[in-house]
Amino acid sequence: MPATTPASCPPAARRPSPTESARADERFRTATLVAYAGSVSSLDHDRQRLLERLEAVERRLGVHAAADPPAGLTDPDVATGERWQVGQVWAHAAEFVSYWMDQARRVIAARAMSPVPFGRIKSDPERIAAIERDRDDGPVVLMGRVSATLGELSRFLGGLDSADWQARGEHETRGVLTVGEIVEEFIVRHLEEHAEQLDGLSGTAQRGTAQRGTG
Repeated sequence: MPATTPASCPPAARRPSPTESARADERFRTATLVAYAGSVSSLDHDRQRLLERLEAVERRLGVHAAADPPAGLTDPDVATGERWQVGQVWAHAAEFVSYWMDQARRVIAARAMSPVPFGRIKSDPERIAAIERDRDDGPVVLMGRVSATLGELSRFLGGLDSADWQARGEHETRGVLTVGEIVEEFIVRHLEEHAEQLDGLSGTAQRGTAQRGTG
């Protein structure tokens, strides 16, 4: 049997010293904390940005609610050509915040690896029924409902962590969205679009912004 040469026997791996192990553990903890802090910081920034937009659009809606309801119809919806009277705009604004907030809760509660089906489209019977049911309640009453649901929404957003914010749902026409995107698209931007409709009806802004139809 040939003699074993040093080249054929790899040297034993050197065990790290206690000091080196402690430093490695500290580097790992630091990297983990930095990554976590980064995700929290991003969430706080996104949440604050949405809350500021909600506050601004609530003020805009409040101005319209305090004024005499304008006559006429909104500009045609881009997809359907539908046009609304002012009462229909208010009835929808008073209804959809709670609906989409509940849908976001559903996505979070599922804790699923795959996107969770959520939402509705414009032909949804309950959506249509709510608009027709409440269209004559008056802007002041409906604005009160909007403000109440926005208060609930603010509390809901304040309780979300990064995992909640990134939970994913899948909408029939909009595709896969995170909870953060659901709130921005279906609630914040949606309210802004309806505020623009009211601007147009009252003549306080240039006409031409049509409802996108997020439902």
